[in-house]
Amino acid sequence: MNNYITVRQGSAGSAKIHVAEAGTLPALLGDNYGQITDLELSGELNGTDFKFMLEKFMVSLKRLNLEKARIVAGGEAYFTLLGDYYTETDKLTTYLLPSFTYLSEVKLPSSVTVIGDFGLSGLSELLSLDIPESVDSIGTGAFLGCNRLERVNLPEELDYLGDMAFFSCPHLLQVNLPRNLSYISSSLFMECRDLPSIEIPSTVDSIAVHAFYGCESLTKLVIPKSVRYIAADVWAGCSNLTTLEFHTKVIPQVYCMAYIPPINEIIIGNEVEEIETWAFSDYTQLRTLTIPASVKSIGMHIFGVDCMEALHMQSATPPETAGCLANWNHEGLSACTLYVPRGSKAAYEAVGCPWTDFKEIVEE
Repeated sequence: MNNYITVRQGSAGSAKIHVAEAGTLPALLGDNYGQITDLELSGELNGTDFKFMLEKFMVSLKRLNLEKARIVAGGEAYFTLLGDYYTETDKLTTYLLPSFTYLSEVKLPSSVTVIGDFGLSGLSELLSLDIPESVDSIGTGAFLGCNRLERVNLPEELDYLGDMAFFSCPHLLQVNLPRNLSYISSSLFMECRDLPSIEIPSTVDSIAVHAFYGCESLTKLVIPKSVRYIAADVWAGCSNLTTLEFHTKVIPQVYCMAYIPPINEIIIGNEVEEIETWAFSDYTQLRTLTIPASVKSIGMHIFGVDCMEALHMQSATPPETAGCLANWNHEGLSACTLYVPRGSKAAYEAVGCPWTDFKEIVEE
């Protein structure tokens, strides 16, 4: 028995269809598929079912509810333009839904465990999406080009987000990175221009190239202590990013080849033990910095040329240094005052360079 309930209002309509046997959706839809705006499917769907929907494009379809449906292996290849793609059980496979460009609402099967590469890309009318808790992996470019997407709710147990998953989702406002995530992939949020903030989970070990490139609304990023590696150009093009907060053991140089953000505040947590060479040299709007007593080693040239006005050292014992702290020359700190704890001025002066490169040393 199949259930086919159609409600018509003018040329628009809604349909609820139970697909008792995978591959029979074309017959169940009949000839009126072009008028359906709301479609709710249950039962089992295979490649033949998705092929029919993709080939017919169903241009009037605005809402697709697959929550009670199950994707199963079998049937015809649903996509052949770039090779033959077949459905797999409980997986939203590569290029399965991107042709439905007019969908504003999608509910995915509650049984799905994987969203494949470009599985939901190009849904230019989609506004929000709740990913089922069963999903543990989301592939490359999964939501690429979802131009109106504002909110995505990711499951807490998700442990993999592929490269470019949210690339070019310019109006994304809210996304929760799950607690099991260990890697922020390449170009994950590239060109998400409206994203106001992002919390990096305390499980993240590395952040890949271009992860936040062009996120123009970001004003602050907090790097948790779990992070061991940060690639180049991670926050290049973040034109309103003014604050970086580090809780990592080592602060590296995050090289920006172009579009350097206007960083004017750097917060260094007490977990930091080392600041690497060139770490802050790109941030020419930085004027003051406090380095906590936990820092035991500072590399060369950590500051840009002639930008610093005050450096506050909280350790009474001067950290180990590799040479000049200013970019390129010893005179780069000649206008900057070095503040040190009371009773430690003599210790800093005894070391000489780089501490004697400052305009003066003041105890506080």
